[in-house]
Formats: sequence, C-alpha cells, structure tokens
Amino acid sequence: MRTRECVNPKPQFGRIKCKGSTTVMRGCTNTSSCLQESPVRFQTEGSPSTGVMQIHKNNTWKALCTANWNNTEAILACQVNGYNYSNDNFTGNWKRGNTSLVNITSHSCSSIIQSCGFINTQIQCSVPVRLSGAKAKYGGRVEVFYRRRWGKICRTKWDISDAEVVCKQLGFRGALAEFMTGMNTTDEDIPVVMSDIACTGQESVLAQCNRLDGEHKCPEDIGAQALCVPNNMEVLEKKSLSSNLGSTETVQCSLKKENQNEHEMVKWYKIGTTASELNPDERIEVKGVTLTIKNVQLDDGGTYECRGQRYTRFYTVYVNAEFKNKRPQQKLIPGKPGQINCTAEGNPPPQFEWRKSDILLLEDDRFTQLSDGSLQIDTVRQEDNGVYECSMKQTKGRDRITVYLQHINVSLIGG
Repeated sequence: MRTRECVNPKPQFGRIKCKGSTTVMRGCTNTSSCLQESPVRFQTEGSPSTGVMQIHKNNTWKALCTANWNNTEAILACQVNGYNYSNDNFTGNWKRGNTSLVNITSHSCSSIIQSCGFINTQIQCSVPVRLSGAKAKYGGRVEVFYRRRWGKICRTKWDISDAEVVCKQLGFRGALAEFMTGMNTTDEDIPVVMSDIACTGQESVLAQCNRLDGEHKCPEDIGAQALCVPNNMEVLEKKSLSSNLGSTETVQCSLKKENQNEHEMVKWYKIGTTASELNPDERIEVKGVTLTIKNVQLDDGGTYECRGQRYTRFYTVYVNAEFKNKRPQQKLIPGKPGQINCTAEGNPPPQFEWRKSDILLLEDDRFTQLSDGSLQIDTVRQEDNGVYECSMKQTKGRDRITVYLQHINVSLIGG
C-alpha cells in the first residue's frame, strides 16, 4: 500500500485536490514458499488471543524467539491466528520460556540454529467489537472481528459480566443488561465465531477474557446481546427486577434531583431495537412516575427508561423462566431419528444443558439441541435408553442465576 500527499511544493490553485486516489494498493505477485517445513503454533492459556509463539523441532514444541521482532512480525503472528494486532501491548510485556535455552528460528524461515536465551515475548492480539442490529447506539447484538470477518458470539454462558466488558471496551460506562427486547432472531446469515465467554467483569477488553474462538455448534443460533449505559445522559439509577409470568409488576421512578412540579414531564421508554415511548394499553399503565405491568408476559421483559428533563433511570425486568409441558416419561424408536422434549420459557431465554450419567451430550455429534431446548438424536441406538437430566439456567443481572433440573426417563419401543 502506498499513500501520497501534495506537500512539496506547497499546494496551489486554492488547494484543489489532485485527481486520483491518495492511496494505491497492489497485490503481492512475487511470492515464494518457505524452504524448510517448520510447524509453528500460538500457545495460549485462557485467552486465545494472548500467548507465545512456539516452533516444533526435534519432536518437541519450544518457544520461538521473538526478541528481535518488530511490529511487522507481531502483526503477522496475530493475523495468522485470526486476530488484529494490539500495538500498545507488544513492547515491554515479557514472559519466561519453559527452558533456559531454546531453539529458535529467524522469521525468514531458513534458519533454526540461533539461541535466544530465556526470554520470549508474549503477544497480545486485539479483538475488535461492535454493537449491531438495533437503532439504539448503546445496545444490540455483540459482534467481534475474527479471521477477517464480523461474527456473533454464541449466547451459551453469556451473562452481565461479559456485557460489562464489551460496554467498557466500546467506551461506555458499563452495562445495563445482557439482553434486549425484540432481538431474539436467529441471525442465520451471521456466523458464530466465539463462545463460552467467561469474563469476570474486571477486564478492560474482551480479548482478556477466557473463551473459545472459532466455528461453533451453537444451540438456537442466537447471538449474545448487550445494553450499555449511554454516555450522553445523567443516569441516577440502574436497577433489575424479577417477575413471574402472569404477575403484576410496579416500578416507581424516584424524583430525586427533580422539582416536584416536574413529575408530569417524566416519560417512559422501552429499550429494544428502538427506544420508543411506551404506549399504555389494557396491561401497561403509566401514571407520571409510576409504571405498572399487569399479567406479565414474555415480551414485557427488557429494560425500561424513566426519563426526566435532566436525568434518566433504567429498570431491567427479567421474566423468570419456567418449564413447560413436563413429560417425565418419554419413548424413542431405535434406528430412527428421535426427540426428547424439555422446553422452558423466560426472558432472557434460559440456557439448557443435557447430561446422561454425568456426560455432556452435546459434545457428541449425534445430539443437537433445538431452539426450544429439546434434544434431537439423529439415529436412536439401544444405549440411548435411561435417565436424562435437562438443566435450565437463566442469568438475571449481577449475582443472580437460577438453575432448575428436570429428569426424564427414556425407554425404547421394542428395545
């Protein structure tokens, strides 16, 4: 890539721009392969985008010397592993190798004879993130840039701590919720490139979190979401509430920092794909600073905003998940496709885990979790009879997780 500017001599004729592009790019046409086959890998612990380069020599993996590397080599190392390079972290971040003297190779691929000593660089690659799919700029589906494309994060194990880190990386003050109303679409045209996020909430960027990167078998194929604290508002309060289906929920918005005469100016909004003002109906009642939801339904889950003239408050309503149509005794036919039913409803939707004899079934390619939580078996075998454990978990903000179990006894017809 080449860029050009008109600086010498200085621009004339009213600084009119020259014709043509300031940037010229051309492909590499004179390429050659390495003369020697030297397998290398990116060894990581926890965070897949942070680690040390290793080279395979004499039937063992050893640290690859990066003492003389510059940004070019670091950028290539990150790109080869599917990431962007974080320039701020390359220099001065050192880690001891596992031997006092290691075999190394120069980055020209032609020599493996130099000694590096006991220090090698820990490379920290970056993982760009963005929010997509919603008109609210501070919320949406979380997407990450991995292997030269934007992809989504599997919702499995996603919680408020993960959303907290994403919001901080994007420059917001924190997270309001780990889900948004009206965004439970399958996002079929967006690939899943990351799963099993395990942030503590203290990390500054998603790249520092433990996780799995790459193509994944993601139940429901629904991407993780985040709703962040907007920067252009004075937020006095952010609170979460849990409600059962069919119950009545009343939210009282405090008038702190507002004049008593201004309570008529308070407006209520629900944050979803858009931030639209609430329209009262037979179930939703708005009276000044009081919001009442009668006969709570799944769609009532989400974040509500109480906005005054100089402040705003956010209230996230979680609709408690519960099992539906329990069937503790079910039958399957050997040699044919089968399905074990276990469904539940809630908002955010619960996450499921299937076990049999303490073995996670989704690790077997014969089993697939359906969008409603049920378990699909491609071809039923004789050993598929027995007791299955269907576990339903729902995260509800900070430090609130509910887990319920259902045991299902499966027998085979003719087995």
